[in-house]
Amino acid sequence: MKQLSLILFLLISSSNIAQTDIHEIDLRNSQCHDTDTNQNTFGMIQCEEVARQEWFTEMNKYYNLLLDTLSEETAELLVSSQEAWNEFNLKEHSFSSSMYYSDMDGTMWRVVNAQRVKDIVRTRALELKDYYDSYTFVR
Repeated sequence: MKQLSLILFLLISSSNIAQTDIHEIDLRNSQCHDTDTNQNTFGMIQCEEVARQEWFTEMNKYYNLLLDTLSEETAELLVSSQEAWNEFNLKEHSFSSSMYYSDMDGTMWRVVNAQRVKDIVRTRALELKDYYDSYTFVR
């Protein structure tokens, strides 16, 4: 099980190579996986779910910061973009869950699914943060 935790950590850290610092959410997620009580499928899924919720919070933080910062016209485009992302997220979550839970054997795929749906939110949160950082850097 420790090997699976290491693999998950390496996947998390390699998914954003340009980012040299490990984000605190990723660090907490890795630490969660390393605890003895989370060395099972249920525990690993719980770690991923907690991290996904934290990434949602991070995503909403930067979404709202951008809305407060951008011009009205650009903010409207952000709202439209986020609505499309929300639809994508729901559909991707449904697809991923169906594939990993119904079409593949083994409980390890449930952990992979939990990581996949977390990574989608993580990616969006980091994208919005990058937009905000870029915009505020030039102002």
